[in-house]
Amino acid sequence: MRLLSLVSVAVVLAGVLGLATPAHADSTKTLWATCGDEENEYPPEREIAACTKLIESGKLTPGFLGGAYYDRGVAYFKLGDYPHTIADESEAIRINPLAGDFFTTRGNAYFRQRDYAHATADYDEAIRLEPQDAGAYFNRSKVYAAQRDYAHAIADNDQAVRIEPKNPVFLNGLCRQLALANQDLVRARDTCDAALRIAPNTADILNSRGLVGLKQSRFQDAWNDYDAALRIAPTSASHRYGRGLAAIHLGRTADGNADLVQAQATNQKIADIYAGYGITP
Repeated sequence: MRLLSLVSVAVVLAGVLGLATPAHADSTKTLWATCGDEENEYPPEREIAACTKLIESGKLTPGFLGGAYYDRGVAYFKLGDYPHTIADESEAIRINPLAGDFFTTRGNAYFRQRDYAHATADYDEAIRLEPQDAGAYFNRSKVYAAQRDYAHAIADNDQAVRIEPKNPVFLNGLCRQLALANQDLVRARDTCDAALRIAPNTADILNSRGLVGLKQSRFQDAWNDYDAALRIAPTSASHRYGRGLAAIHLGRTADGNADLVQAQATNQKIADIYAGYGITP
């Protein structure tokens, strides 16, 4: 949930907060629109520059200053600059410690740095502040899954799905986590099917259902799903490796090995990743 609609308050800021005179209202509105770019119309570097101008103006009230730091942190996140994301979101939190979005974005940056303890703590706080924030539950489930704590991962993803039952990302996450846990594979397949009904021909969901097929020893179904995913995203090592595994189990050893070799040429760690799933040739 976005706490601040910065564009909608730009003119108010110009007149009430003294950020700009009426003559400069349009340029101020442009700064807010660029800083809080919700439609991804601008490159992150431009967003950062706009947010920095607003922050350095010295004329923002604390609420809007926190929003500008938040937006700049989001822009840094888009660039993969997680230390700057954490710094800006920490400043936003210092200014407004009651905004769940600020904790979620900082948690996302910690997660990308594999700092799972800090990521979990931030998602915990986001959920405490906004108990119906499905995204925070989903993000925390990914932290648990990364640590192979599938019981907690599934519980959190379940909660995300209960809040947003038609979100294909959350459904896909639940499908995959059930498969990784090798738990209730019938439900896992049903959940992937539900996700695909909402978002047909989505490679990530087909990949997850392919993984379910491997776990269920439904190797032709697995091959079909990985093949479909690969046609959508032909450079994916995961799709190709999964298809290779399914082909080998179907007795098509030459085709399967060719896929494995090509997948490993793309991603040297892909065999270890699938071994971690409990699946080997």
